[in-house]
Amino acid sequence: MPSADPIKPKAKVEKKRRGLISLMYKYLAPQRKLMLSQQCWSSKGARSLAKKIIVGAVETGDLPELGIYHLSMRVDTGATTSALHVENIEEFREHGKRWVSFDLLPEVHNVNGTVRITCRVKGRKTVKRTNADSQKRVVIDTRLNIGKKSWPIKLTLTDRSEMNYPMLLGREAMVGRVTVDPEFQYLQDVPEKKAK
Repeated sequence: MPSADPIKPKAKVEKKRRGLISLMYKYLAPQRKLMLSQQCWSSKGARSLAKKIIVGAVETGDLPELGIYHLSMRVDTGATTSALHVENIEEFREHGKRWVSFDLLPEVHNVNGTVRITCRVKGRKTVKRTNADSQKRVVIDTRLNIGKKSWPIKLTLTDRSEMNYPMLLGREAMVGRVTVDPEFQYLQDVPEKKAK
C-alpha cells in the first residue's frame, strides 16, 4: 500500500517561505514590522535584515569623534557619499601628511558654540550635486552612532547651509548596516550624550 501523499514541492517551498517570513518578523518586530519583498525570502536575506537597524527618512545620530551629538541627518539612498556641513575649510601638510581644519557647530542650534576641528585627510572625492555641478570635496574618517549601533564612515566636508539638515547620510555609510523605511522619521532611540 502506498504511504500518505508526499508533500508536493510547491507546498514545501511555500512552507519554507512562510517560515522565513515568520523568522524575519520575529527579529524585526521590536523595531518595526516591515513589508517583505520576494528578494528577502532566502535564509541569507532574513539573517542579513535581522542584523540591520531600520531608519526613517530623517534620523538622529552622533559623531562622537567630532564632538557632535543629537545631529539630525537626511537619509538619502540616492546619494553615494555622506556629507557634513562645515565652514572655513583649510587644508595643510604636517610631517608629510595631509590635514584639514574646519569650523563646526557641535550644537547645531547654538551659533555661538563654533569649534575648530583638525583631522587627517582620507582623500578627495568629486561629487556631482543635484544641480549637475561637480564639486571636489575633502574626505575624512569618523564614527557614526545611530541608536545602539556604531560604525566607521567616510564623510565629505562641504557647505550645506542652504539645506534643511546639516548632514546627509549616503549609501556607502549604510551598506550592510541599515534598512531605510522612508514612510517614517526618527525610528531609532536618540543615544544619550556621554559624560566627559
